[in-house]
Amino acid sequence: MGNEPPSESELKLFFDLALDLMVITGFDGYFKRVNPAVVRTLGFSNQELLTRRYTDFLHPDDVQPTDDEFAKLQAGGNEVIGYENRLRCADGSVRWVQWNSRTLPERGFAFAVGRDVTERRAADAELREAQRMLEASRAELAASRARIVAAGDEERRRVVRDLHDGAQQRLVHTTITLKLAQSALQSGEESTAKLVSEALDHAERATAELRELSHGILPAALTDGGLRAGVGVLTARMPLPVENGVSVGRLPAAVEATAYFVVCEALTNVVKHARAGHAEVTARIEEGSLAVQVSDDGVGGAQPDGSGLVGLADRLATLDGLLRVETPSGGGTLITAAIPLGGSAAGSEARPEL
Repeated sequence: MGNEPPSESELKLFFDLALDLMVITGFDGYFKRVNPAVVRTLGFSNQELLTRRYTDFLHPDDVQPTDDEFAKLQAGGNEVIGYENRLRCADGSVRWVQWNSRTLPERGFAFAVGRDVTERRAADAELREAQRMLEASRAELAASRARIVAAGDEERRRVVRDLHDGAQQRLVHTTITLKLAQSALQSGEESTAKLVSEALDHAERATAELRELSHGILPAALTDGGLRAGVGVLTARMPLPVENGVSVGRLPAAVEATAYFVVCEALTNVVKHARAGHAEVTARIEEGSLAVQVSDDGVGGAQPDGSGLVGLADRLATLDGLLRVETPSGGGTLITAAIPLGGSAAGSEARPEL
């Protein structure tokens, strides 16, 4: 008795208990039997499912491909065929189902077992999008690093070139002139005073050129007095009125330097392109970040993808900072930078300037 095959009622119990979708479809395209999992998944009643062709429940784009697979089933004998399609649910949603099917040609039926893979496909799509975004971020990071390295190399070459062509040459002349003055002094020539004066002139010019060169790196006012002092010296050299609204005390050196270069580049663009009559610089602490703004009343039209602003964005990115450019045509320009203070601000609390 124990080796007898399951009865029809026992097979029906197995059919009805299955969590996967199970259907028997006639070669006429109508479902002959569906299990409760199909009813639960699609939301149609058993009667609705059995009185309509299977194509009525397919996504329109999947009707022809599924018909092609069904034709293969009818012609393929006992071969198992796997495919995926989308089924329309009673509530208007769509579910992806992965099927394994085979036929009994002599009975005119196709048997299929399906698994709902909607969530898996959604997760796969999210993973692919995350990977795409990660690769895009990596590419942008690599490009940003390359630009930073190139800018650093170019800045070093500029410093070397300016030193060689300017201050270094003047110091060489100073040394030569002083040696001539020393020789003239020893021999009692009257040209000593003139030579010393000439050497002094070369030394003073070299000092001035070194001072100008240092402005392209970090001004003494910034390193000694902080951001407000550095911006103050910068705005004093501008050919238009610039209001200095910096209201923070000393900050970490990297933050101060980055903020200074933001202001410097933004004001340089104002002078070169904005045709403005007035500009304003503000800097304050907001929610753990230094918020820097440079605004003007010029003609607008700044190019966020210009080399100067792209370089600023790269520099800010090294501190996890962000740059934003708002430049409506004819409405002035607003450059905003947010520089997180983070752990680097420890022991260097921002405080209002008194």
